[in-house]
Amino acid sequence: VLVLLVGLADYISGPQLMFSDFYLIPIAVASWYRSRRSGMLMAVLSTLTWLTIDVVSAPSPDRPLLAYHNAVMNLIFYAIVAYTLSGLRASRQMQVQLTEFIVHDLRSPLITQMVGLKALRGAALGGFGERHARLLDIATISANRMMTLINSLLDLSRLEHRMMPVQLRTRGVMEMLKVSLDQVSLWADDLQIPLRVDIEPDALLVYADADLTVRVLVNLVSNAIKN
Repeated sequence: VLVLLVGLADYISGPQLMFSDFYLIPIAVASWYRSRRSGMLMAVLSTLTWLTIDVVSAPSPDRPLLAYHNAVMNLIFYAIVAYTLSGLRASRQMQVQLTEFIVHDLRSPLITQMVGLKALRGAALGGFGERHARLLDIATISANRMMTLINSLLDLSRLEHRMMPVQLRTRGVMEMLKVSLDQVSLWADDLQIPLRVDIEPDALLVYADADLTVRVLVNLVSNAIKN
């Protein structure tokens, strides 16, 4: 359809206007969103369409010979564009898949580490001093923070494909704030930065995704602590 629309505009504009570059639109769309074969097919169709219009609107008998030469040049240029775009698309998809593979592999040892920290924290009640218990809490909070970052990396591809799951429910504001501040409280204490909650009295419930909201709040507070 795009090739036909561009060809129609090319025919209406006449031979005086250079219109061959606009055939790159369907070629680019097919190469990026479909496949290399589709891009090459669009390159051939665009060249044939351009050649047909150029020959039909030729003002003199010797014009077709020049049109055939220009058509070959256009085909080579279109093919290079299609090949390059499809290669970039394939490389990008491979990079995304590799990132997802690495991130998924990071989750397993991190989950094991979090389970071990929780078990150690439970077994150490009364057996460790305040300093050791604080170190365990810091390690647990750091592991939770790493899990949040890993989940955020996985969500990038979901957002690009518009497949991000959102679970909207009525949530308590104070509950989400408490969970968010718990993940950064020890870090803030080490830097001697006080954290304070100040919300409107009637802001008790919101309709939101609790996990995503907590991630946003943790990122905002973390950036504020770093600055």
